[in-house]
Amino acid sequence: ATATDTATATNTATATNTATTTETATPTATATATATDTATATATDTATATATDTATATNTATETATPTLSPTPTNSATATNTATATATPTPVASFSSLTTSGSPSLYGGSVTFTDTVVDGSSNPVTCGTVTFDNGATPICSGVPLGSPSSNEAQCSTSSLPVGNNNITAVYTPSGGSCLYITSTSNTVVQAVTAPVRVTPYSAILGGSVYGGVSGSTVTGTTAETVLNQSASPVTIGTVTATTNTGPGPGPNFAIASDMCSGATLTPSGMTGDSCTFYISFTASAVGTFTGTASVPYTGAPNSPQVVNLSGTGVKGSFTQSSAIAFPNTQVGTTSSTTGTETVTNNSSVPLVINAIPTPTGPTGVFGVLSMFGTNPCNISGTTTLAPNGMTGASCTAGVTFSPNAQGAFTGTLGVTSAYANGTAATKLSGSGILAGVTFSPGAIQFGGVPTGTTSADVIETVTNPNMSVMGSNTNVVVSGITTTSTPSGAFNIDPASTTCGTSPSYAVTLAPGASCSVAINFSPTTAVTYSGTLNVSDNAGNGTQKATLYGTGK
Repeated sequence: ATATDTATATNTATATNTATTTETATPTATATATATDTATATATDTATATATDTATATNTATETATPTLSPTPTNSATATNTATATATPTPVASFSSLTTSGSPSLYGGSVTFTDTVVDGSSNPVTCGTVTFDNGATPICSGVPLGSPSSNEAQCSTSSLPVGNNNITAVYTPSGGSCLYITSTSNTVVQAVTAPVRVTPYSAILGGSVYGGVSGSTVTGTTAETVLNQSASPVTIGTVTATTNTGPGPGPNFAIASDMCSGATLTPSGMTGDSCTFYISFTASAVGTFTGTASVPYTGAPNSPQVVNLSGTGVKGSFTQSSAIAFPNTQVGTTSSTTGTETVTNNSSVPLVINAIPTPTGPTGVFGVLSMFGTNPCNISGTTTLAPNGMTGASCTAGVTFSPNAQGAFTGTLGVTSAYANGTAATKLSGSGILAGVTFSPGAIQFGGVPTGTTSADVIETVTNPNMSVMGSNTNVVVSGITTTSTPSGAFNIDPASTTCGTSPSYAVTLAPGASCSVAINFSPTTAVTYSGTLNVSDNAGNGTQKATLYGTGK
């Protein structure tokens, strides 16, 4: 049967006999149908179809029931019910919309909240009640819809506390024919200000540069205005500022200028109903500080008013030399020039830098000198630099280069500060070289020698002047010794008397301070003046060292 009738047939059949009955029933049921089974049985088989609706149903049902009545009969019925029914109404959704008469409102002043309720089609909902809550606390309960409009309810209160109040409205249907679903409105944040108002409520004093010197950094001050919003005079007490948290010692916040402490403010709207004080921030460390400024008063409730403060001590900046390049320096000696490392404070406050460190690079190659320059940097402790632009804003350190082997060397010198960010570390560079061999007697003058003859040998002593350096190789490796002559062929090496290697290359390795001899003679072929050189090729100096040779043919 198609009907909202709940055709509940309570077939509680108790039978003591078993009967087989063939029934062909065509019942016509008018909403309330009583079907009586003709069966030889004791059965409370009054199948009463209870329809919630008074429905006129034509039941064209052909029931062929062959019930075998056992203690619990099974009724199999095929029925086609064509029913026109009036269904039970289903509750529909409701929607609440909450507004305020104005935010912020003054402490002790009245504020009105209005809740408007509609259904899902935006039709007015005119039955039910509304409860207004401040968070979990009711402020108006069970307000019926109907004022100021048929689907509105209002709540007026003057007891909200100072601060932000989260107001909501809960609509509840009143029962009976008020078939709606309970709903909760949007949240309205109702700000309530005290009779005495301080603006702004919070002050951020950021970016104070801290240079590591206590009390050396102060920001520009920030202004706070105190306003009497009440109808009576109020007297301001002593305004104070306090540091609550921070990475360093306090006090960091202070009242820099004060026109409020002890002042009596006239009622709202009159001349003299406000005053101003100023707050400063001093960073005593790098990091964020928080604090409060307190404004006490008499003549109105809710004293004192508090301003939340925050300030940040930030790192300053400094520069250091970008690079220092040393001249070629003999292995085992210190460079003839000293490099200058300059550190400059770029901050507007005094800055503490750490001790000038030992440069990086091979051990002992680069070093720093103490007491270098007119304002030397400390190499064993901190140095305080004056603010930028003032005398003492820079300091200097001497840098040395002492190569312990041949070749190019690099290193860096990085200055640091806990209170500032510096530029990149200074780049250091230099090359270690071996000194070229020395000659004794140096230039050789053979004098006049008859043409076609050979002079006696003259000995040129070749010496490695480099000193021994522990852990380094300072040998001079001679790869060849030759002579030149103009005109050619006049100056020659006598291999028999030469100890610098053997002919024809005369290669030899000279340890630090060691020497060898080259025997040279002069054989002129024409009566002219000859000039020439003794050439020693090696790994020292510029790669070739020369001694001058002279002679005249007669």
